[in-house]
Amino acid sequence: MLPTSIVLVILLTLLLNRTALGREMRALANNAELARVIGIPVERVKSQCWLLVSALAGVAGALWGMYTAPSPLMGWLAILSAFAAAILGGLSSFAGTILGAYLVAFAENTLMLFLNSSLGVDLALKPAIPFIIIILALLLRPQGFTKLLTRRQELGR
Repeated sequence: MLPTSIVLVILLTLLLNRTALGREMRALANNAELARVIGIPVERVKSQCWLLVSALAGVAGALWGMYTAPSPLMGWLAILSAFAAAILGGLSSFAGTILGAYLVAFAENTLMLFLNSSLGVDLALKPAIPFIIIILALLLRPQGFTKLLTRRQELGR
């Protein structure tokens, strides 16, 4: 799973930063009307984006199905962790979201293991960790890591 996810993240980063489709997708995400005015085929880009997202979701489902026993409701808890990662990383930053995903996964597993071994907290409470991360991120830094990274770059100049 890990090598596949790393390769997919690298390929997606290259797609978003080095191809015409990636530039069109970023332009469309920033300002749909302006993208339409400068001649970007908005409906085609939206269709290709949905195709890409569907393919990535299919790969993720197949990989997760190899890890656990598949069930119709198995994605509901993953949505919570994914949302926590997106909030923590910043909703407009791909790199921030990847960093947020690693931090959420590390916090879920490490903190839950610590709470279970030291305080006897049941492992079934693991979904509470992303809730806590979402609440803390929205209270302390609602823009996520995105603005933090750009601010450091501005201060360095």
